[in-house]
Amino acid sequence: NLGELALQLMFIYILINFFSFSLTFINNFIYNSMSKKIDEKIIGKYFNGLLNKPNMAIESYEIGELLTNLSNVILIRQRFLTYLQLLPISVLTITGSFYLLYLSDEKLSFFVILLVIVLSLIIYLSDSHYEKLSKELIETGQDFNDSVIDTFTNVSIIKQLGLEKEFGNRGKKKLTNYIISRTKMLNFDSILNQIKSFVLSSFNIILFSTGVYLITLNQLSSGVLLTFNALLAYVTNPILNLANLQSVLVQGKVAQEKLYNILESQIVLYGNKSLVIENDDIFINFDLVSYDYDSNSKILKDISINICGNNIALSGTNGVGKSTIGKLIARLYIPDSGSIEINGQNLIDISEESVSKNIIYVDGRESLFSSSVSDNIKLGRNIKDKDIYDTLSKLKANSIFQNLDFENISDKQLSLGQMQIIKVLRATLSAKNIYIFDEITNGLDECVKQNVVDYLFGLKGMKIFITHDKEVISKCEKEYTVKDMKIVRRR
Repeated sequence: NLGELALQLMFIYILINFFSFSLTFINNFIYNSMSKKIDEKIIGKYFNGLLNKPNMAIESYEIGELLTNLSNVILIRQRFLTYLQLLPISVLTITGSFYLLYLSDEKLSFFVILLVIVLSLIIYLSDSHYEKLSKELIETGQDFNDSVIDTFTNVSIIKQLGLEKEFGNRGKKKLTNYIISRTKMLNFDSILNQIKSFVLSSFNIILFSTGVYLITLNQLSSGVLLTFNALLAYVTNPILNLANLQSVLVQGKVAQEKLYNILESQIVLYGNKSLVIENDDIFINFDLVSYDYDSNSKILKDISINICGNNIALSGTNGVGKSTIGKLIARLYIPDSGSIEINGQNLIDISEESVSKNIIYVDGRESLFSSSVSDNIKLGRNIKDKDIYDTLSKLKANSIFQNLDFENISDKQLSLGQMQIIKVLRATLSAKNIYIFDEITNGLDECVKQNVVDYLFGLKGMKIFITHDKEVISKCEKEYTVKDMKIVRRR
């Protein structure tokens, strides 16, 4: 009898191990193929979805907030993989193993149900605190990212004013808060996992003790108890693994909600019409246009004016709203009230594709991408090197790029003047109908500036120069100035 029992147990253990190996092998195969597809879908949805939002929507968020939310995609990914793969496999394993346990002994199987109930209760009671800690962790991480970006974007002025200690302390405080939040999460997670492990070990002790007690009463054989014990791990281990994933699942849920708040917010719904410009006569009409950045800082109020011409200057003192007007024309911003029409067509009714095809706003103060000169000019577009060099010749700017390798020189090795030429190149290599140049002559040598201005004036279409440069203003055929929240024709 003992020999037969040993053979039966050996056969059961081998069968269980083979079953476990098969499930693990299939699980790994499915994981590799599924994770790649999920990565592509999630990254495409979140990253591209963010870039497809209107410019003014993106500008309303801090860079640190966007970075934090995008970096949390990995938590969302884990959550999806758990629900789509690990959960079904674990449920299948638990169900199959529990069925075998039930066939072995109905009374002992009751303890497994009790274990599931206790662990579910622990998860339910701790879920709200996990969510609170997850939100705190994401918020402190966002604050730290904002602090790092602000500090190293302005590192020159910080050093010149001798404020290294001050900003070092600010960064240290933000990092400390983030570490404290992470430590709270890890400690709570560790305590909860210990509680779950304690529940499981207590369950095993009670189960085994009950089994021994039933053997003494001749209500259970030792073989059944050993078989039950062999199968038990294939029920309890998946249950514990799922329970211990609670932290990841809750963090993924919070991260997903925060990212959804960004991606699902609707600023405005544009039309699908095409902007029709049949000849070189372009006129822009502002009809009672108002715009403010928030309720306390109205910058433009009830503007009504018609702008037309080929080369137009937009002047005014700092902070009066010149750049805002340029961005409104390029539909990077949307008026709070009123409308803007181009050749009688309301900009709101025009599709995104048609606006980008016809209008471009070039900011002379924006940074270049951290890549080569060539990449900064082409930006993934099908632009030939010959066209770049031909345009450089028209700009008479070959000399300032002399001996520069466009493929290997990065933006950090360029002067301000060289960066401005690159912005002009990438904006004008694809023809538009309306160009808006915002302080584009800043940083250019006098000789180079004249050549650049002559080149820009020679482009077809309407050119609007937002500038303080008196020479550029004097060359323009018309000048409009922004003052007291209005646009006024000066000449």
